[in-house]
Amino acid sequence: DAKSGGIYDVLTAVDWAHAHMITPTKAAEKLAEAGLKIPLGARRFTEVFEQYERTKKKRGVIDLNDFMTSVITEAKKDPRFTESIRFQYRHISVDEAQDMNPLQYEFLKVLVPNAADLFLVGDPNQAIYGFNGANKTLFDELPGFHAGAHVVSLPSNYRCTPEIVQMAVDTLAKDGQIADAQSKRLSGQVVRLERCSDETAELKLITKLVQRAENGQRTWNDIAVLVRVNTLAESIRKELSAAGIPLRSSRSGGAWARAVGAATALTGRDELNAWAADVLDTGEYSPDDADYQIAKYVRQFLDEHRSGGVDGRTFGSWLVTSADVAEPDGVEVLTFHAAKGREWSYVIVAGMEKGLLPHSSARGAAARSEEARLAYVALTRAADELVVTWTDSRGKRQSGPSPFLPTITTATPTSDPPPPELRELSASRAKKITPDELLTTTINDWCTHRARIARIEPQGVLATRQVRAIVRARPQTTDELASVTDVVFARRYGEEILQIVRDAASN
Repeated sequence: DAKSGGIYDVLTAVDWAHAHMITPTKAAEKLAEAGLKIPLGARRFTEVFEQYERTKKKRGVIDLNDFMTSVITEAKKDPRFTESIRFQYRHISVDEAQDMNPLQYEFLKVLVPNAADLFLVGDPNQAIYGFNGANKTLFDELPGFHAGAHVVSLPSNYRCTPEIVQMAVDTLAKDGQIADAQSKRLSGQVVRLERCSDETAELKLITKLVQRAENGQRTWNDIAVLVRVNTLAESIRKELSAAGIPLRSSRSGGAWARAVGAATALTGRDELNAWAADVLDTGEYSPDDADYQIAKYVRQFLDEHRSGGVDGRTFGSWLVTSADVAEPDGVEVLTFHAAKGREWSYVIVAGMEKGLLPHSSARGAAARSEEARLAYVALTRAADELVVTWTDSRGKRQSGPSPFLPTITTATPTSDPPPPELRELSASRAKKITPDELLTTTINDWCTHRARIARIEPQGVLATRQVRAIVRARPQTTDELASVTDVVFARRYGEEILQIVRDAASN
């Protein structure tokens, strides 16, 4: 029932309860105490939660939360079991540690012995998954996890201009939060703050801004529009599409990148076949899932290459250059959550206003603070230029600027120029660059461009050793290129690489 709580809302509430190690009978009560929405109402939600647990047990299946809970339970009962786990995993690394939930924290304590080699990375200013059970305060406790823990602060920001970093820092400050981020780039464009009378005016403005942003030095792929809610994203997509502006699909998201990464990591034909079968033939994935789509391409690739040696890397090369797979340039319209971990040259953060930021569902100080961090994440997706929009009214409600929105001045922050020794070193390197270094850089830039289209790592297009081999051999024909790379690569984009080599020779 979408009105009282859809499937997504129910699953989110169940995950939150699991993350806090709360039983179905207590879940509704604890959700209410935390100021969170109880989908379906307390009684019905409890019934659904209990039925979910019974169904898993009946089918003999567990989810990831069940797995961690089982390990924690057994570790408490049997010290020998705990020691066997710790012996197996000697070195542990945790990424995005700011998003750990209590269950994951307890699981980590089972894995980590007193003298463990533990490495954690996280940014407390990007803790944005509290609605799903994550607890930012756990990250603050981590330095005390072991005596003698060494904490390294990394405040330097190499992505954003000083203007964008300052905007993001000031946004957090509006909620009383402190960020010590410092841009290491030279000053750029002043952040633009655009007030619109209503959502129609905002849509028209966004369309004009996007059209102007695309120019000879910036492609559609360099532009993104970020929003707090999916409904606003859909309106913007329709408006941009009606104006003839190309859009990129969900292939650009993290799920697509992870699926591509899983396939390109496989080491042979049999592994590719087995992975595709696991995804396509088990009924566990829908046709809309990224894994399902990539698995279909794996089968298409294997069907086209029935002989010869193939593996995940050659599949990745094929994926990058196949006309029916690679997407054309396009603007991306994403929610703040979906944009985490991404970056674009030009970003429009739309709807930064009351009711949307903080979202009307954010109840209590903790939820409000998470909304401020969500704004910080969205703003810092922009590398070079940032525009923020808000409306006086949206639909039937009055809105106005978000309380997180800092005052934008016309003053341009400055950053210190590079020290003389660094300028001298840069000039020296520029003078001494060799033809081989120049060709290597050009090929690597080409790999990066191709990788961005398919949302894979540049190494998935061409390995470092292959780049070196091309630079050494300077191939003049497709056969010569195939001898230092492989036949599939040479056939797919040999002409492009050979042209790069020819251009390098002429220069």
